[in-house]
Amino acid sequence: MEPRTLIALERAYLSLQEIIASLYAEAENALFEENNNDASLLFAQADRLYVVAENIESIIAEQRE
Repeated sequence: MEPRTLIALERAYLSLQEIIASLYAEAENALFEENNNDASLLFAQADRLYVVAENIESIIAEQRE
């Protein structure tokens, strides 16, 4: 894999981690406000992005071996 591809994956991973954290935080806020529909949506999207981030992390780890 080209070094710049690995760098792009690392950047994407870090960006996704920030987005995921933000979504989870907003989901928690929605729960606090008893807005269960929004909380459910936010948690679901955060969970989906978490899986994507895990996949990217696996690719990065494989390339570093």
